[in-house]
Amino acid sequence: MDKILDGSGFKNLFIAGSKRLNDSREYLNSINVFPVPDADTGDNMARTLNNAVDALHEIEDHSLKNVLETISKKLRLEARGNSGIILSEFFHGMFHPIKGHEEVHPKAFIKAVDNGKEAAFSALAEPVEGTILTLISKAAEDLKNAESEIGDMRKTIEHMVDSQRKSLEETKDLLPVLKENDVVDSGAHGFLLFWEGALAYLNDEIDHVILKPIKKVFKAGAADEIKYRFCTEGLLRNATLENGVIQAALMNRGDSLIVIGDSDLLKVHIHTNEPDDVLNYLGGLGTMVKTKVDDMVSQNMALIDEEKKQAVKIVVDSTSDLNLAIREEFDIEMIPLQVIFGEESFRDRVDITADDFYERLKSLDIIPKTSLPHGSDYLKSFEHVDLYCDSILAIYVSSSLSGTYQAGVKWGREFNSEKVVAYDSRTASLGSGMMAIEAAKMAKASKSLEDIIKRLDEIKSKSAVYFTVDTLEFLEKNGRIGKASKFIGSAIGLKPILTFLDGEVRPHAKAFGKKGLMGKLIKQLEADAKKPEFEGCYAVVYSDNLDECDSLIEVMRERLNIKSLHTGQISPVIGAHVGPGALGVICY
Repeated sequence: MDKILDGSGFKNLFIAGSKRLNDSREYLNSINVFPVPDADTGDNMARTLNNAVDALHEIEDHSLKNVLETISKKLRLEARGNSGIILSEFFHGMFHPIKGHEEVHPKAFIKAVDNGKEAAFSALAEPVEGTILTLISKAAEDLKNAESEIGDMRKTIEHMVDSQRKSLEETKDLLPVLKENDVVDSGAHGFLLFWEGALAYLNDEIDHVILKPIKKVFKAGAADEIKYRFCTEGLLRNATLENGVIQAALMNRGDSLIVIGDSDLLKVHIHTNEPDDVLNYLGGLGTMVKTKVDDMVSQNMALIDEEKKQAVKIVVDSTSDLNLAIREEFDIEMIPLQVIFGEESFRDRVDITADDFYERLKSLDIIPKTSLPHGSDYLKSFEHVDLYCDSILAIYVSSSLSGTYQAGVKWGREFNSEKVVAYDSRTASLGSGMMAIEAAKMAKASKSLEDIIKRLDEIKSKSAVYFTVDTLEFLEKNGRIGKASKFIGSAIGLKPILTFLDGEVRPHAKAFGKKGLMGKLIKQLEADAKKPEFEGCYAVVYSDNLDECDSLIEVMRERLNIKSLHTGQISPVIGAHVGPGALGVICY
């Protein structure tokens, strides 16, 4: 693998690089002073890359062509912000000369980086030195100069990282605002972080050091320095004008203008004081797919006034079964447990996806084991939210099922005994996930820690959990069978409905066949819905049987008055205990 990279290798390299940047997104936000101090560069770059990572996890064809096309397409569709769009265009240009290959060797990679540089520079109406462009340019130049000395891909990436580390410090002298605040360019550092992650993958050293945020950058009056207030983006299909014509038409409407793509899919980014006029102009050129307008003055003022800081931030463990999109939407941090296949250990939802887990489960003749999160993962999660709250509320899977809560109490005390509060959900999967969503909503609404915990206690007191499994083998062998053991040895075709009471798996009902099972489950949900305290909140979880999940939801929508409904795939750690074919409903 050192000499070349095939499709699978490049996929893993990209995922590792994205994770490295994502881990330090709060740091990148904290040093973001150019082009405007709106503290979102880390978020924009991370979300741009994370969308591509999610798409990579879904592919089955791992040829280099499909891997690169998957990344490129998703980046162009979902790129966010100035640095995110430049990053997207760099990769799009970089991939063009190599996506027809079966594998990448150093010479082709060096040519590809140079092509990415040209694409990134051509996308901007007014390229500025001292930014991400400086690192891209220097990396391309240094790689070409060293081409004859480099013999494999690991050395190529190592040389690229070394070049960027030297260039990064130089950005301070190229932009006065960076020198004034004694920081490097945020987008440039994000670019370096990505390639540091890529190198760590090639060196088998994936555990990264997270850069801690700094708070000195945002100073009173910085909002007054923002000349163009609104960060405006438009995504078009079937554009009728060429990029250069659009660029010329918008040049006098603001700054930070980027026009990328083609007539099939074109993206425009601009900082302007006339967002409606810009979007109206773009809307007349084709079919508008997506728009975004952010008020950068308000964002900056919120930071200065510490309005971004909440009284409470929410942390969950990975068994809450909240996917990345939900955690992003509700600003929830996750601590990964571990799932173990033989000698291999994976962090739940970090090193292994649910889909990958269930594929392994079917192909390997082994019952996986599970383990608590690493202490460092508790501490990293607390660090991620520490600067932005007065209290950290960590909601854990039931202490009767796992030692995650008890360990969380210990590591919370280690981090800050006065700040971190551990909460035992006494449930699992989206049972604790729904609690986390409710807590996050209340935190956003400035509710106190005491009010949030009181509400969680209320939800806990009336939540019901019902689930079924294809086999009790996994629950039995992992010691989680509880009083449901009475079902073992039951008649062939008899399907159990299990429940979860007082932290223990218990039998609830049984039926013959899936049709009978679904009928009994719906009847139970209808009975629960008649209770006076019932709120109509539901969650449906599944392991690898999405069609069954969709069928159940369809019947629920017909028969029940649903106030809210969440769905989620059962995490690898819970999947290790319930196996494939599991389906569950949580409600209150």
